[in-house]
Amino acid sequence: MDILEHTYLTSQLFAYIGNKRALLPFLKEQFEYIGREAGFSMNPADPTSRPRFYDPFAGTGSASRLARLMGMDVHANDWEDYSRIFNSAYLMEDAQSVERLFDSAGGLEWVLRELNRYGNRCSADGLDDPESQAYISKYYAPQSTAEADISGERLFYTAENARFIDGVRWKIQNEYPADSRESRLLIALLLYQAGTHANTSGVFKAYHKGFGGHGKDALQRILKPMELPYPRLPQRELLPRDQNIRVSSSDALSISGSSYDMVYLDPPYNQHQYGSNYFMLNSIARWDKPKISTRIGADGKLTEKAGIRKDWVRTRSDFCYRDLAPDAFQQLLDSLDAPDILLSYNSEGIIPFEQLLEIMSEQGRVEMLTRDYTTYRGGRQSSTRKVGNLEFILHLNRRRQMTPGAEHRIQELLLMNRLQRLSAGWFQPEILSGCFPDKQLPLLGCCELPEFFEFSRDDQAQIRTLASSTRNSDNHDNPSFRELKQLVDTLEGAQIQDHASRVKVVSGILQQKHAMMCSGGRPARIQPARILPAQIRRYIKTLLWSLKKLGFRKYAREFDELEKQLREGIQSGRLPDFSRELDEAVDRVRPRMR
Repeated sequence: MDILEHTYLTSQLFAYIGNKRALLPFLKEQFEYIGREAGFSMNPADPTSRPRFYDPFAGTGSASRLARLMGMDVHANDWEDYSRIFNSAYLMEDAQSVERLFDSAGGLEWVLRELNRYGNRCSADGLDDPESQAYISKYYAPQSTAEADISGERLFYTAENARFIDGVRWKIQNEYPADSRESRLLIALLLYQAGTHANTSGVFKAYHKGFGGHGKDALQRILKPMELPYPRLPQRELLPRDQNIRVSSSDALSISGSSYDMVYLDPPYNQHQYGSNYFMLNSIARWDKPKISTRIGADGKLTEKAGIRKDWVRTRSDFCYRDLAPDAFQQLLDSLDAPDILLSYNSEGIIPFEQLLEIMSEQGRVEMLTRDYTTYRGGRQSSTRKVGNLEFILHLNRRRQMTPGAEHRIQELLLMNRLQRLSAGWFQPEILSGCFPDKQLPLLGCCELPEFFEFSRDDQAQIRTLASSTRNSDNHDNPSFRELKQLVDTLEGAQIQDHASRVKVVSGILQQKHAMMCSGGRPARIQPARILPAQIRRYIKTLLWSLKKLGFRKYAREFDELEKQLREGIQSGRLPDFSRELDEAVDRVRPRMR
């Protein structure tokens, strides 16, 4: 069986920003290539040829799980306590070892059955001793799921699931030695449930107003009763004998003194700190129960809405600060004793790509590896977020020196990936027309300017083909670097960068299309959106999607003005009649704007 199909790699990984589960096939290819280039057989059965793998920003451990199944010795580190406990269970245990752990208690299945039974009783009938047991149910959930007060109570969990967490965590604390292998395994299973059935979009800086959010699309996951699952772990025969696994919990910048054959770096790449994003998991992992404010302000709402524990700053990372991240990255590289280093990063990262390349190329040859990959984003999206970004891997080979040709190749690959992402972008028509008066895009053959705001499917395919062929070939007849950069810079300058602009542009295009349906220039007869031509309906759908992205309190003024303009356009006949669809969109987001 292909190890990528093993449930150990595909299950029991909670939603997590930066989770590399979707990238594992690509990582496996790179790990194998690097290992063989370094002289390792990459055969788990060969104990004399076992690479030493280091994962300083392990998170949920998906990359370290892969390295373990590939037969490497693994050191997984992460500063957050929940990660240490989670990875200790899933990296240091196997299917046979967890059974032996609970032999004296009747076996793991019996232990899980009893814990779930107790948790379900707490969930249905209440905690035995709320004074000593209640914590999540006290601070982070309503007293009643059905009658939740969205202003005065936090809604991270249903009342029932919060009591389940409290009861099960209390029982683990009282029946197993602190930080024992048994307690770490059981807490890890509880963390998986707590990370999966939360009333959030993946991070704990905020919860949905009402269970399931306004779309109610996650309601089944959020309301589903918690139950500790049996752990999905590899059989011992799949793993090398005497495989060395180490799990630590330190600042990646403070660990030094060990040598490795391969290092995989996946540091934070934006301003969002993991300590605050996942404070809830740390609270469950530590079970130290810091007091959380429940004070209600004059407006009748909680003064500290999320109730984030104050000591999250203990693990504040320099990688999340624009002015500190470059020096932190330089310090990290200098501290690593390894010939091969892989870095996962993002084109929207705090450290500019050019600076990353400069820092890494001083220490060896750098190659850029890319593959289509969708990053996980939790929480509220910015109304001005750029369309698309590039997730890439840089491979630093310290056995070789950087050459001008290799650096140029990386810059060319980066440009082609930018072009490929632009093919699916939306543009300001008047800006494009001004830049390309002959209506032809240079370097792209028969590609013409988007008729309105986006490329046709055929043109998108042609651009993707050009990008792919340039990425995968050394053909020097390809478009020159200077011409390519000029084209990409021009397209990026014309790209619609925020949702408000998108609404205005699509509204203008919709007016033009609607006018074309008129006879002799007279206003068209108002038609319900459901019977309009397919292209018009698609524009309406795009417009409403962008409008809903502005449906938050901080953008209320902008939202109201755009809604007013759309209604005036419909009333005057300049726009087709999509009043019903507009009403539905507004009704859906209004509650969260109050």
